Amino acid sequence: MNVLHMQLSGGFGGIATLSREISKYSQDQNVFVFLFEGGCVADEMKAEGIPVYVLNASHKSDRKAKQEYLDICRKHNIDVIVSHTGCFMEFRILLFLKKKIPTAKIFMYEHCDMVGAMGVGWKGIVNRMLYRKCFSMAQGGIAISKYVKGTALQLTPGEDSKIEVVYNGVDLDKFQYIKRERKDYLRIIYVGRIVPEKGCDLLIQAISDLPQNVKVKVFFVGEGTDMLECKRMAAELGVQDKISFEGKSNRVRDYLYAADVFVHPARCPEGFGITLVEAMATGLPCIAFEKGAIPELITSGREGFLEKDVDAGKLAEMISQMYEKLCDGSIEAMSRNAVEKARIFDIKVTAHKLHELYEMEERI
Repeated sequence: MNVLHMQLSGGFGGIATLSREISKYSQDQNVFVFLFEGGCVADEMKAEGIPVYVLNASHKSDRKAKQEYLDICRKHNIDVIVSHTGCFMEFRILLFLKKKIPTAKIFMYEHCDMVGAMGVGWKGIVNRMLYRKCFSMAQGGIAISKYVKGTALQLTPGEDSKIEVVYNGVDLDKFQYIKRERKDYLRIIYVGRIVPEKGCDLLIQAISDLPQNVKVKVFFVGEGTDMLECKRMAAELGVQDKISFEGKSNRVRDYLYAADVFVHPARCPEGFGITLVEAMATGLPCIAFEKGAIPELITSGREGFLEKDVDAGKLAEMISQMYEKLCDGSIEAMSRNAVEKARIFDIKVTAHKLHELYEMEERI
């Protein structure tokens, strides 16, 4: 199948990165069109010989972009068009393409809380209307988790059979299990943006709340708007010697291999949690709150620990439990469970399931 992917930006981000990884194992001929701008991921795709187009479209008018999309579809004999973002302009272009190429299959790829993605006010009303119109003509929807599917069904009630859950995938050739040399303290890692919704402040408070006998070292890998506030908070609570802010890094695997547990203290509901799966693939049990799709990835007590209440005290309790497992050696069993669970989310499985969906004649 010749598949065209509609995206907004080719910079470093979850959707573009996932698409690049899937294309490596895809049986289909994939073409990527970035509506507004290119970036590092788009450049990497080009270097790998993948057809990539950056339209640098105007935010005010979609007339030129519509024609460019149509020309690209005709040039590559596109069979399937995949819309990856809930964007007003993308919806309009999608409706135009379906009118011009009625035989093309349309798929709405749902990467996040779809209700939130539509926006609020008059803009949200218009986006919802356009989304429903696009979905009605689409072959189906592709949700990255059951949680995301649930949010999509709030926009299109009664369409359960038309939305398929295809979990995001991780390249298990890159993130492999290693047996760790354990120390007498728990090495904790967080990877992601340091912004309020990710709850890094909760992790810092939790470290302050730990009993004195629980020895830990925390590594924050990432950057964001909350970095200075988190550093200030660590100093104010007197735990700065237990916390290291590593900044953004392209050596994430090395950090994962040097840790004992992965902590994801997000306040917000996550549509999936790719960093959690990467961590589990290397043998790291995970600690998180029971938000969004996280319970689909982790069974509390098996691959890690989950808590319903978003609370620093509860986070401290889970860290203390993991420290006990480190001390008595039972963390090894949890580590093996994490690796086993991660195999479900192999990128090769994701690519194969997408190919099967694209090939289906009609959704039941």
